[in-house]
Amino acid sequence: MITERDFARDLTSGRISLEIIQAQDELLPGFPAKVQKFAKEYLLGKGVTIVTGNRIVEVQQSSVILESGMARDMSMLIWTGGIQPAKLIRELPLTKDPQGWLRVTDRLHSPDDGRIYGVGDIISMYADEKPLALSRLAYHALDQAVIASINIYNHLRGRKQIGYAPKAKPQLISIGKDTGIFVRKDGYLSGQWVVFLKKALQAKHLMTYLTKPTVSTLTSKVPGAEFRHLLRLLSPR
Repeated sequence: MITERDFARDLTSGRISLEIIQAQDELLPGFPAKVQKFAKEYLLGKGVTIVTGNRIVEVQQSSVILESGMARDMSMLIWTGGIQPAKLIRELPLTKDPQGWLRVTDRLHSPDDGRIYGVGDIISMYADEKPLALSRLAYHALDQAVIASINIYNHLRGRKQIGYAPKAKPQLISIGKDTGIFVRKDGYLSGQWVVFLKKALQAKHLMTYLTKPTVSTLTSKVPGAEFRHLLRLLSPR
């Protein structure tokens, strides 16, 4: 059995190679440049090879072929290529963005039909004919749902609609068991405490869906319980 220490040693020595292939030009697209730089330098320091700006177009038995025509040898592939629009979205006779996502205005309705609204992962929002770069994250979807419901209500009553303005909220990124990145606006902090805090938030969220009497006992055992004060600050209000 290979231990974590063995893997780290073999990765550093070159006996095992780990490679990240990113279709976009940088890791963590949409995050501040200094966050991208920190993550890249951290991973490079661990012996990870990083290839950016070159997407995978074909997977073979023991290699992958990149868009540039380059072949990269591999013995195991972990695919995290993101999401694509579902058939329902693709077949809607409404304007889409170049990737096939439903295009909406900053009022969250289709530019083709003011009665059709969209929120969350399925949409690509445009303001003044320009796409708004927005990560597909749950808290954006929740905020959009509130604005969309208000606008539907106002539309039915002939009232003025309101625009959706994304709110900058803290984000937690794991880049390994020992290190994570806490991002708030343009600033960031890093350390193992971020990993613990992320686990605590995930566990806290999971607990909200449990109804057994043991919930109160379990929540006291959540990893990272020492970050309860931070949890209160970070939780959506």
